Amino acid sequence: MQTRDKDILGQLFVCTHERQVGESCSQAGALDVFQKLKNRSKTDVTWQGKVSVTKSGCLGFCHEGIAAVLYPARKWLTGIKAGDEEAVFDWVNAVLEDATSDP
Repeated sequence: MQTRDKDILGQLFVCTHERQVGESCSQAGALDVFQKLKNRSKTDVTWQGKVSVTKSGCLGFCHEGIAAVLYPARKWLTGIKAGDEEAVFDWVNAVLEDATSDP
């Protein structure tokens, strides 16, 4: 086992949990949202090498829509809908800017 550092500013976990019965982020289009954000993290110079986007299991907010959490900032975003990718991108940038500008 090894401890490693990764030189990124943030890790965005997007819930893609799927339930057989009941509400889930997957039913709300989470896989598409995740894929669009993941692609952007690889191609947009603002995120490239700085923000990693990862699928997660249930984050506990399925009843509110798609959920995501940004670490190490520990900031949560809920109620995400398909088509909100640009707003998520802007939110992540704002959170990271606040985190890096704190004294």
